[in-house]
Amino acid sequence: MSKYTKIKIFSVLILIILVIISYQFNIQDIDKLKVSINRIEYVVESFGILGVLIYILIGSIRPFLFIPTTVLFISGGIIFGPIKGLLYTLIGVMIASTLSFVVARKFQRFFKKILKNKYLVKLNDLNDKQIIKGLFIMRVSPMFPFDPVSYGCGISNIQYEEFFIGTLLGLIPKVSIYTFLGSQIDNIFSLQTLLIFVMLIVLAIILYIFHKKL
Repeated sequence: MSKYTKIKIFSVLILIILVIISYQFNIQDIDKLKVSINRIEYVVESFGILGVLIYILIGSIRPFLFIPTTVLFISGGIIFGPIKGLLYTLIGVMIASTLSFVVARKFQRFFKKILKNKYLVKLNDLNDKQIIKGLFIMRVSPMFPFDPVSYGCGISNIQYEEFFIGTLLGLIPKVSIYTFLGSQIDNIFSLQTLLIFVMLIVLAIILYIFHKKL
C-alpha cells in the first residue's frame, strides 16, 4: 500500500468520524454550533465502553466543532470525575492544540490574514526566556482565547517544544479546577465548590498582575 493510498484512507476515516459525531451533536439544530454540557455527556455515554476514546476524540477535534474549552473541561469532570476527567481532557486538548499549531504553521499565509497579527505581535515580542512563562499565562488566563493563541504560535517563531510545555503547564491548573467543579455540579453549594470559586477569583487576580508585568 502506497503512502498516498494510506493518506486517502486516513482522510476518509477522519471524515466519517466527523460526520458521525456531527450527527450525534445535531449541529444544524444548534445555534451557532454551541454544544451543551448535557449533549457532550449524552454522546460520550451513548458509546458505552468506547466513551473514553470518543471523549478524547471530541477534545482532539474540539476547535473544528466550535466547542468552548470551558464546556469541555466541566464535561470531563461530570462524566469521569476530577482525576480521570483531568487526564482525558488534557490528552484531548493537547492533541487539539498540536493540530492547531501544525495546521497554522503549514498554512501561515491564511492564518495571518485571519488573526491579522493581533496575537502574533504579542507572541513575537516574547524573548527566549519569556516564551514558556508567557504561554503559561496565556493558557491560564481567560483574557486570551485558547485556539487563536495556538494558531498564533504556529505562525510565530516559537518552537513546538516550548509551545507544548507552556501549553501543558498552563492547562493543568485550569483544567483541574474546572473538572473538579464539574464533578461537584450536583452539589453546587458545597464548601468544596465555594472554595473552587474563591480559587478562580484569586487566580484571575494573580494572572492579571502577572499579565501587566509581562
